[in-house]
Amino acid sequence: LNTLRHELNNEVYVIAHSLGSRVAAAALLVHDTTQVSTTQAEQPQTEQPLVEPLVKGLVLEGAALAAGAMHENGEFPASRLSTESILVLYSSHDSTLRDNFPLGEAWPTMKRGAPRPP
Repeated sequence: LNTLRHELNNEVYVIAHSLGSRVAAAALLVHDTTQVSTTQAEQPQTEQPLVEPLVKGLVLEGAALAAGAMHENGEFPASRLSTESILVLYSSHDSTLRDNFPLGEAWPTMKRGAPRPP
């Protein structure tokens, strides 16, 4: 991605669907937050050089992510994703995500013998 974006001067967009959204978010998640910048105004004062985001945009379609996954304390905080922009597309009529995703999220708890969710 770095070669495509910075060395070849291309605009790179990552588009992911369903569980692929988790893969895309994990791949773009920056663990050292001093290495990400989105605008000059948001750059923290640091001695380390900041790296431009890897991609121009991240598009998640029917993302298999919890509602708060991109909040600051979520699994994939938006501020730590190496992208200039994020677009999340969903349908309130998506019965698969609405009905089955919560069960899948609860699975690790159920495997340990905890009570099943309602």
